[in-house]
Amino acid sequence: MKKLIPFFVLLVFLALSACKNQTNAPQEAVSSEDALETSRTTTSIANIYEVDAANSVINWKATKVGGAHNGTLKLFSGRLAVDAGEMVAGEVVMDMSSIGVSDLTGDDKTKLENHLKSADFFDAENYATAEFRFIQVQPLKDSEGINYSVSGNLRIKTAEKPVTVPAIVTIAEDKITVTTPTFTINRNDWGINYRSGLLGTVKDKIINDEIELSINLVALPRKG
Repeated sequence: MKKLIPFFVLLVFLALSACKNQTNAPQEAVSSEDALETSRTTTSIANIYEVDAANSVINWKATKVGGAHNGTLKLFSGRLAVDAGEMVAGEVVMDMSSIGVSDLTGDDKTKLENHLKSADFFDAENYATAEFRFIQVQPLKDSEGINYSVSGNLRIKTAEKPVTVPAIVTIAEDKITVTTPTFTINRNDWGINYRSGLLGTVKDKIINDEIELSINLVALPRKG
């Protein structure tokens, strides 16, 4: 049976989204705390967990003609909410200045990381964070370990698009872990068009539009 994010929480998320400054500096990005705190006081949600940014990561892989690169993206913050033993709400905030490349070293690594942070790609100087806000959290019958479907809005720079992600969620009193199998997004949906085939890029220069992602979150009970 579908479990929708509580109505009050959805209203708060939408209100906060409408009011956010488009530069999305880190100090502004922690509005998820306000949203989830509201859910705690206006609904039956009993437990708020804070994402442990030091032990959470998003893995990425991008391919091009004749090769590929992979790396990591760290989190700035996040909140998950649990009601009656099930995850029902949440938001994760990604630190776009943390984009790292894992398959290169030295100057090549630094050069690609700086390019990914530039306006050609994620423009981290002007858009310090990206966000994934959960809109619908659906428990599933266990299928090869997948026990949740999480649908929400993914904001990168100024674009916000719906994304649905299968997830393996383990909930305990002292910790929540959320992991996903690899899934893909199309970067053009968020206006990241550098060397896209859609722009008529020369064939041997094309960077594929599909980006592979996988998420690994650890969240701990909120103190106080």
